[in-house]
Amino acid sequence: MKNEISQQLIGKLSHLSGDQLEQLKTKALALKKRSDSGVERTDFDTWVTRALRKEERLAAQGEGAVAGQITEVFRDRVIVRVPDVGEVDADLGFQFAVIGDRVEIARMPDQSFRVARVFDRATKLSRPDVGTGQEQLIVANVDIIAIVVSVVSPPLHPRLIDRYLIATQQGGARPLIVVNKIDLLGGDRRELDVLKPYTEIGLRVIFCSTADSEGLPELREAIAGQCSAFVGHSGVGKSSLVNGLLGEQLAKAGDISDGNRRGAHTTTRSKIYDLDGGTQLVDTPGIRSFGLRGLDSATLRSYFPEFNGIACRFGNCMHIHEPDCGVREAVEEGQIDEGRYEAYCKMIDDL
Repeated sequence: MKNEISQQLIGKLSHLSGDQLEQLKTKALALKKRSDSGVERTDFDTWVTRALRKEERLAAQGEGAVAGQITEVFRDRVIVRVPDVGEVDADLGFQFAVIGDRVEIARMPDQSFRVARVFDRATKLSRPDVGTGQEQLIVANVDIIAIVVSVVSPPLHPRLIDRYLIATQQGGARPLIVVNKIDLLGGDRRELDVLKPYTEIGLRVIFCSTADSEGLPELREAIAGQCSAFVGHSGVGKSSLVNGLLGEQLAKAGDISDGNRRGAHTTTRSKIYDLDGGTQLVDTPGIRSFGLRGLDSATLRSYFPEFNGIACRFGNCMHIHEPDCGVREAVEEGQIDEGRYEAYCKMIDDL
């Protein structure tokens, strides 16, 4: 199609966001209009490539490069925290970066700043893009993924925990389960029994309430000196927890929608906050669902440690329909939590 980027080139530019692709297309059209020869004979991909090369040459004009950490990401620019300098507003150009990325920025001839380089990521959290299935990065270079769930409003969703746990392990960070709004349970905390399988496989679970500060000292100790991203469903109170830890109303906290008791979105983009002692918090937007990518049946099994050491008739048993499956037998006997096993089966179906 005329003045449209081919799917083949879009595949090569998959690291760019939708907004960045639109910006690149606009710059390519401008180049095409300014050309006085071969306009109609040259396919649009060529103009897109030329626009991209021009941007790369522009970025190379920068001087005095300094390194820093991205603390906020906007449509076409980022806020970069540079040691001994402070926060710098920089043009993102056609680099792809997310909150937490370590980058190098350079001063351009017009005295503005531009991202010249994105360093390799030590850790990341990502999920498949709903529309394309391609990797959608959420945060980079965090030590801990704090998986925040709540009780009552909205209700506890352990199956979302299972998906976040796998994505966290895939990205190299450490998981921490945080249960918020614990005060809403009163004296009856039987609802929390569904979390026992996680403690049994060695995961730490912290129970919190921002209403009376229960669990906040323990949570503060668990994340001390590290960078932690708070993730989870909308309305579970991630921003309220960040506020409680900061002691200030810096992150906007929201309400629960009355119609279905599901969380209302409050945080619209991620932002890094600083506590004392080098502790950093990343408040991320709430999500409705969380998909997984880059999995096959063999790797999926490895993310369920309760399956380890259980003998099956077949070495490559998928623990679904095979005869003499030790895992299914362990589920029937109560040695493996049925909910965790059902989550595994659902993920196998998704594959």
